[in-house]
Amino acid sequence: MEEFPVEDTADPDAVFDRESFANFVYHLRDDWEANRTDATKATYWQNPDMPHFLDSMGYWVRHEMSEMYERQGIEMPPNEFFEHFANLLFVAAIYE
Repeated sequence: MEEFPVEDTADPDAVFDRESFANFVYHLRDDWEANRTDATKATYWQNPDMPHFLDSMGYWVRHEMSEMYERQGIEMPPNEFFEHFANLLFVAAIYE
């Protein structure tokens, strides 16, 4: 498994380039491993497996994302963002 720097990268607002995004992904992986089954942990995962995780992601993007961005006064990402993110998910599914 790939290691990442020790700094806490759990905050999506700390992602500003490719390297910080990779660190964020590794942090999520490790957090999932450490906290997915322990409901007493502050970062307990509501989605204990990949199908639940992807289902929640799809639902949130379709039904909740625009409302959250609007409430926070943030502009929605351009359509190109979704194409790039879809490619990331696809490649992660087939990359060894």
